[in-house]
Parts: sequence; structure tokens; C-alpha cells
Amino acid sequence: MSGKQDARRSSPKLNMSPRLNVTLTGAIALLVSALALDIAAQEPPRNLEPPPGIAAVHTLKQNWTDDEARKFYNVPQGSHLVPFSWFIFLEQVGTQAPFRAAQHMRALGYLPRTPEAPGNPYGLPIGFVKDGEYIGLTCAACHTNQINYQGKAWLVDGAPTLGDAEKLQRELVAALDATIADVDKFNRFAANVLGNRASDAAAIAGLKDELRRVADGRRAYNQRNLPRAGAPAFGPGRVDAFGAILNEVAVTFAQVPGNDAPADAPVSYPFLWDTPQHDRVQWNGAAENKTSILFKLIAGTSHVGALGRNIGEVLGVFGTVDAAREGGLVQRHGYPGSANKQNLIAIEESLRKLWSPQWPQAISGINESLRGPGEVLFRQRCSSCHADIQRDDPDRAAELRNSSVKEWPTPDRPIVRADRFPQAQGGRADAGPPDSPCAALSRVSD
Repeated sequence: MSGKQDARRSSPKLNMSPRLNVTLTGAIALLVSALALDIAAQEPPRNLEPPPGIAAVHTLKQNWTDDEARKFYNVPQGSHLVPFSWFIFLEQVGTQAPFRAAQHMRALGYLPRTPEAPGNPYGLPIGFVKDGEYIGLTCAACHTNQINYQGKAWLVDGAPTLGDAEKLQRELVAALDATIADVDKFNRFAANVLGNRASDAAAIAGLKDELRRVADGRRAYNQRNLPRAGAPAFGPGRVDAFGAILNEVAVTFAQVPGNDAPADAPVSYPFLWDTPQHDRVQWNGAAENKTSILFKLIAGTSHVGALGRNIGEVLGVFGTVDAAREGGLVQRHGYPGSANKQNLIAIEESLRKLWSPQWPQAISGINESLRGPGEVLFRQRCSSCHADIQRDDPDRAAELRNSSVKEWPTPDRPIVRADRFPQAQGGRADAGPPDSPCAALSRVSD
């Protein structure tokens, strides 16, 4: 008997017809595919790292693909918080655990992710991004949220964050200070940041000097833009963005030390869906979404109001401008800065597609017996101020409807005067029907 025949005998096959063999092979392939799909379905979407106890994470139908959402999470806009390598290797105070550890980021109210190439190879939380040589924040850090309920979670794009920006910044400075003061902590930090230069005395001394400089800079930012001694904390999901932007322009970019005012008017982060479709934005309607065809020839977008608003946002979240270096005619006498104009334009255009979220039926179904009466109440009591917008209409538009409220109570203090802020022009100047809740509230100061 030949060696070939012996080989066949040593590997016996089941006695079956060719048709049965093909059928069984196909069944196995289908089973493997089904198992692979099931495993993929169980993986959290967009590389989210949910907290313990969350068995499934879902996205909502908001007219963004996963790739579009990832771009929103990962696109840099010119925010320079601290050097990127520092953030990667920085430890928390009192422990060797990384500052960026998922548990710590989650405790600060941000949404951790696992590493993903190429957009997020270091597994940074949503809205934390490598911006040149720095770690920076994007719109997504403050405008993405996750709702957890009974072991399930729903990711909501464009939603107000519950991140605690004040706590993040104060703990960051404390971690930098601890790295400077603790010899062992600094040596570990220096070994990681400097690499093969970690034995160079000059490089080590330079790194410590730079740590002191950056820590002092971040501390000064906090003193200008976070609650001062004795003032209530902002708390999760609240920030005085206007105060921070105005202070950074008045002090840092105008180079006038001490020219700041207390940032003491924190508000909730707004949602972003339908923002590009509004005629005016911000809670008080102070920012007009102006358009200009001529401006498109100059800046690449006709949405001059949106670009100005977004550049202002970058200046408030660690952007830079060198007001000592005025550009020439080609630069239209502007000043060099870190704001990434093209990325800001792309972010705004992406937001034009974003839909408002619908209530997930998996949480609980809507009581149909109450839907009709609720709609009637909405139209009677709410619609004069809160328009019913068709979320998937590509031509939808939202018109500002101003209230005549002069004073408004907040949790931090009995009354915050609305006249501290610029009054929006145009829109409605009433508070709805006389018997509406909004109209009743407008009579608080009568």
C-alpha cells in the first residue's frame, strides 16, 4: 500500500454524501457567524467602558453613524490643557493609579473608553483628545451623556454632561503639585516622560521647572474661573462658561493681570441638537447665529455667528492667543492662536445633522392613555415658549422666544439678576399665556 493511502487511513473521514458534507459545513459556518455577531453585539458601542453592573450599552437614533460620533468625540479644536505625555503618565494624589484611569474619570463624571486605533489609541474618555503636543477637551466632553437604568445604559449624543469641570481642574493641579513634591512620584513620572533622557540631570531639572510653571498656570486659571473662597461649588454638570471666556480674553489674551471678575454664574450645559438651526443661542439668547456669504469667501463658512461662538468656547477651555503678535495683511491683522478653524467648522456642520433623542421604550413605554391629554396640556401651557420642532426635518428652524423674566431663582442663591447679561434683541418679549407656569414665574419680581 502506498504512503498516500496510509496517510488517508491515518486521517479517517466520516462516511457521508458530498451534499450532507456541504450542508454540515454551511451549518457550522452559520453557527460561527452567529456566535461572532452575538459577541460583537455584546461589546459596548464606540469603545465605551461602562461602569460595573451595566450589562448593555445602547446608542439612540440621532442621525449620526458611529464614525460620525467618533469624529465628534476625537476631533481636536485647539484646547491646550497640559502636555499630552504628562496626562498619560500623571498619577493621582496619594496613589500610583493613573489620573486618567477609568474609575477616576468616571468619578469625575466623564465617560471612559477603551483604546481604539487610530482615533483613540490611549483609551481617553469621550471628549479628551490629543491636540498637538497637548491633552485638550472637545465639545463632546461637555455635550455627551450616558443614562444608566436597571443594568442598561443609553448613550445620548449632544446631551449635557454630568462632568464636574471644577473638580477635574482642581484635582489636576493637586496631582501636578504632588508630582513635584513627592520624590518617588516625580522619579516615576520623569522616567516615563523623559524616556532615555531620564538620567540626564539637566533634563530632569528642566522637567521639574516646567512642572512648576504649568501647575502655577493651571492654578491661576482656577483662581480666575472657578468659585472663590467661601463660594458654593459649581457641582456636576454646571459651569460659568461666559465668565471663563470673558476672563481669559480680559486677562490672558489682553495681557492685563488682575482684569478678571468672579466667575459666579454657573449654569447647566446646554444640549447641542438643533443649535445650528436656532436664530439665537445661549441660555439668554445673547449670541446670534449670523450668516454672511462674504464671510464664506474669507473664512470658508457663511456661519460667522457659529464660528465666533465656537472660537470663544475654545478660548474658555484652554485655548491660546498671542496678542503680542499682530498678523499682517494676509492674516487680516489677526493674532496667532490655537483655535482650529477648520475643525470647528466641521464640528458645526456635523451638528446640523444631529437629531434630538427620543425616549427609549426599553426604559418604560409611554402611557398611551396619558399621551393625548399631555399633548393638549403642552399646547396650552408650554408651546408658547417651547416650540414643537420636527426633529428629522432637514429644513427645521427654531426661533428664540424671550421671556420677560427680570429675576430668576437658582439653587445657589435666592435671586440672580438677569440684567447682568446682555439682553437679546428680537424674538418674543412675553412669557406666554397669562395663566401659564412661565408667566406666573415672570411675576416673581412684580
